[in-house]
Amino acid sequence: MRSQIETYLSEMSSKTMSTADLQEWTRHTLGNEYVSSGGYIVFAQTLCQLCDEGLLSPVKASGFNERKPKLYNRYRKVSEVLDLESQRKLNTFDPRIDTSKYYAHPTYYAQDLHALVALDQFYKDSSQVTTLTFPYALNERSFQIFRDEKFLASPEGHAFLQRINLNEDKLNTYRTPEPFFYVDYRQSWRRDTEPISVLIIENKDTFFTLKKCWMENTPSLAGIPFQLLVYGEGRKITGSFSFIDEISGLSQQSVQCYYFGDLDREGIDIYGTLAASFPEAKILPMITLYEKLIELYGGQAPAVRDKKQRLRAEYLTLFLRFFPREVAEQIVELLENGKYIPQEGLSYAFFNKAEGNDGLGR
Repeated sequence: MRSQIETYLSEMSSKTMSTADLQEWTRHTLGNEYVSSGGYIVFAQTLCQLCDEGLLSPVKASGFNERKPKLYNRYRKVSEVLDLESQRKLNTFDPRIDTSKYYAHPTYYAQDLHALVALDQFYKDSSQVTTLTFPYALNERSFQIFRDEKFLASPEGHAFLQRINLNEDKLNTYRTPEPFFYVDYRQSWRRDTEPISVLIIENKDTFFTLKKCWMENTPSLAGIPFQLLVYGEGRKITGSFSFIDEISGLSQQSVQCYYFGDLDREGIDIYGTLAASFPEAKILPMITLYEKLIELYGGQAPAVRDKKQRLRAEYLTLFLRFFPREVAEQIVELLENGKYIPQEGLSYAFFNKAEGNDGLGR
């Protein structure tokens, strides 16, 4: 959806635009894909993202529309020009730092200046540069250069490296994944299967419910034999998933993963972050379980307690693409109405029956 919005902006003859006109143009351009791409929620998030990046600014005098989330009725395109003083500063940085993007996107300059100065000082200190011949843990290198051990592993640090055309390999770093808790069922099947099927559960109660159920039944759902049951522990799994490479006989390339979490903004964002971060693992939403939540509780879903839940537009689009159109529309409607369905809606009684004859078992 962002690419369509950017096309509209690039072809505008005026400096300001009507939010309603842009939405209608986007809806018409995308057609049936508008809803499956996230609908108004993603549209609103994209405009807010463009504002955060300094490409748009709201015309506050125009007031808000009556939708949720609220948007201003009009926005203004921002002309980007890097001032001469900033250009001179960029020219002083070590040539190993690619500063070209800052000329095209000046808003990033002020955002990254502290990191740019720190990296420049690192490169110009020969005693520090020689340490690049030794591998450092990512957090160790991050503290060495930026005096912030978490910077390089953060989304901000990752974006910074991308902007200056640098990667973790060039800094000679390695990651240290935190272990996740899992149950291994490979021996239960008494045969080798490729790929190994892994079910990742967001919350503790559902994880232990399935663990208990699979002590008494075959570890399978919807005809899928599962060899590994993983406790995602909420958002932690997005940082710990690479631990799968440390489990004997497994790797990101050898597994087919299915994810099941809460049907809300946070749960979908966790899935999107995980799937986007580890594309080699082929991580899919456990569609049948989400469909069951919609079927059982879609009409009586409670209101979200945490109004500040985050959901990136591209991750909602990624999640919805696996569902039939009518189900995707129900999920979008649920989110737009500020509702959610926790995965705890499916209890031990459901999963125990699911192993029998209700269509989810083998």
